[in-house]
Amino acid sequence: MQAILISVALLLGGGAIHTKYPETVVMDRQDHIETINTVESMIEWMDSDVENDIISKEVGEDYRDNLNDILFVLKNRTIIIENED
Repeated sequence: MQAILISVALLLGGGAIHTKYPETVVMDRQDHIETINTVESMIEWMDSDVENDIISKEVGEDYRDNLNDILFVLKNRTIIIENED
């Protein structure tokens, strides 16, 4: 569980600027798309690990809940900026 949470934290922290508003991030459009795709993939991997008995259903549900919370923030509370690089 720690590995996934750390991975997502690094992913969000790498391209995001946290604002003064709780659970709101500012991200470049491309980083935003890539982050959503990665979190959605992580949810699929978690489902596969539960299905293949690599991890228990209870642990998988906890991971999935956390990833869905992150996905909600990404999809609903992200301010997109255009990077002019």
